Amino acid sequence: MNLETFSELLKRVSAIYEEDPINKLVDGTIYWAIKQFPTNNDEQGVLLKITLVNTHYRTRIFNINIVKMTQHIYRNSEEIDSKIAKGDLTVVDKIRQGHGIGKEEGNNLYVFATKYAHFHNQRAFPIFDNLVKDYLSLLNDKDELPFHDEFTKVSLVRSYSTFKSVLDTLISKLRLTALNYKQIDQGLWLLAKYRLENSLPEDIATKITAIIRFLPS
Repeated sequence: MNLETFSELLKRVSAIYEEDPINKLVDGTIYWAIKQFPTNNDEQGVLLKITLVNTHYRTRIFNINIVKMTQHIYRNSEEIDSKIAKGDLTVVDKIRQGHGIGKEEGNNLYVFATKYAHFHNQRAFPIFDNLVKDYLSLLNDKDELPFHDEFTKVSLVRSYSTFKSVLDTLISKLRLTALNYKQIDQGLWLLAKYRLENSLPEDIATKITAIIRFLPS
C-alpha cells in the first residue's frame, strides 16, 4: 500500500469512528466537561474529567486510585494548567508521576496522562495508545509503508517527545495536516483493532473491509 492510499484509508476510517453514536455521545460529554472545568483547580471537576476519560478510554485507573489521581492533579493544578496551556510536553510526566498509586507509578498511567493532556489542549498533545503503537510497529516490521528511519523509534515511544516526533513525521508524510491528533488517533486505533485483534463490531469491520477492497493497492 502506498502513502496516498494509506492516507485515504486513514481519513475514511477516522470518519467511521466519528459517525458512531456512542463515540459521539461519550467524546461529546468529555468535551463538555472540559468546557465546564477548563482548568484543574476545582477538585470535583477534576474527578469528573478523570472518571470520564478513564472509563471511556480504559486507562486502567481502578477504584480508590481515581481519588488519588484527582488529589494529585488538583494539588499540582497551577503547574499542570500552566504546562498544558503552553503545550509543554513535560506535563505528561507531571501527571503520571507522583500520585502514589504504587505499581502504576509512571508506568501504565502514561496512557492516561497523554489522553488527559490531549483533551485539555488538543492541538499540542497527541494521544498515546499501546494498540496503535503495536500497529505502527507492524507496518514498519512488515515493510508495508516506507517509514523505516522514523519508525525505528517506535520502541522508544515511552518518551513522549519521541512519540510526538514520530507521529508528526507520519502526519507530514501522509499529508494529513488537515486532520487533528484526535482524528489521526481514532483512525489508527480502529485500523489496529481491525488488523491486530479482529474484535470490532461486525458493522464497523464490514465498513473497513469495504473501504480497503475498493481503494487502490
